[in-house]
Amino acid sequence: MERLLFAMAANRALAPSSKLAIEKWVAQDVYIDQLPAVEVHQLYRAMDFLLEAAEAIQREVFWTLANLFNLEVDVIFFDTTTAYFEIEGEDADGLRRWGHSADDHPKMAQVVIGLAVTRDGIPVRCRVWPGNTGDQNVVAEVKRDLNGWKLNRVVVVLDTGFNSEANRRILQGAGDHYIIGEKLRVGPQGCPRRRCAGRQVPQASRRAGDQGGRGRRG
Repeated sequence: MERLLFAMAANRALAPSSKLAIEKWVAQDVYIDQLPAVEVHQLYRAMDFLLEAAEAIQREVFWTLANLFNLEVDVIFFDTTTAYFEIEGEDADGLRRWGHSADDHPKMAQVVIGLAVTRDGIPVRCRVWPGNTGDQNVVAEVKRDLNGWKLNRVVVVLDTGFNSEANRRILQGAGDHYIIGEKLRVGPQGCPRRRCAGRQVPQASRRAGDQGGRGRRG
């Protein structure tokens, strides 16, 4: 099984092709130790195994890297994006669904991909959700995943799309902390409250506002 997964990873890195084409690639184009030949149905079985064991594999890979490179996991950055599929319609009960597209393909079925990384960009967890999943609905699951790996007492960094009162309560659970984006309040002329009609807010007001921001939870 490991040799099959290695072959697919190597193929994707060196000569991306279909699972069927990997049969010829392994047999004629490259040498893979202990894998002289492969059949396409074996590759699909290996993919099924990888999906079933995804959580355990991700955990072992991350902690191996964390110990090897002495990774700092006090700050976790998390964000989502989308990947679309050029198919007719969408899956009735599957992952590929219509939703808000991050890559400007709103008429294509898609999936939502979420990735949590350390401050150095080392992946911690990867998740895939149906394409109609909103950012507001994934924070609780992400937090459970991190806690399940004993990654609590960390600062989770998120952008504005995840900001809600419910999500802030989730992120503060068990004494954890967070940094989360927040939209600027808009003044009467449609510009940010801090600067409107070309005039800056007086220095004393800015100073008082800044102190209030630092005093807010989160």
